[in-house]
Amino acid sequence: MDLLLKLIVDESKWLTISLGLAFLFVLITHIKKRKTPLNDHKRYILALLNLCFAINIGFMGFGHLLAVTVKLFKGTLEGSTALFYLIGIVLVIPSWWLIYYSTLMLKPAHSSKKSLPLNIWVGVTLLVLGPYNFPLAAPAFLNIAYDLNKSKKIGWLIIILTICIYTALFIGSLIFFISGQSFEQFKGIE
Repeated sequence: MDLLLKLIVDESKWLTISLGLAFLFVLITHIKKRKTPLNDHKRYILALLNLCFAINIGFMGFGHLLAVTVKLFKGTLEGSTALFYLIGIVLVIPSWWLIYYSTLMLKPAHSSKKSLPLNIWVGVTLLVLGPYNFPLAAPAFLNIAYDLNKSKKIGWLIIILTICIYTALFIGSLIFFISGQSFEQFKGIE
């Protein structure tokens, strides 16, 4: 039980786990839906991009709330409990709504209109929490760019850039996972 609690409060593990879950969910969704006749491939790709981002941030936000709760009950939480819960909530709620709307986008006759404000909400929230969150927030803004884009070439460029960012995040998260250091410890912020 102590090992589980230690894992919960160790944020160096959450990014790797959340990205792994997001990649797995998107892959399974793609395998299930790839033969489904969708007239709008752009909406399908946007739904997958949204799912990857929202699952990653939603799961990390859930992990944050769980870690805050564990630290609160263990008496090791330093700082404002209300603020820490607020941070988790303002990330989790729009992320889970984005997951919901993105799964609807995989069905015919559902638009992507609701994903735009949710991507903005989560992306801006991450940036307000600190500029070092830019790599986590960037996919939200790329999702927005992809949604608003009309050019196929630009669309592919956005997809490739998003994949590169996720690859770099995942490799970086593996380094933190193996080292046991958090991003803040690695960069000397903490």
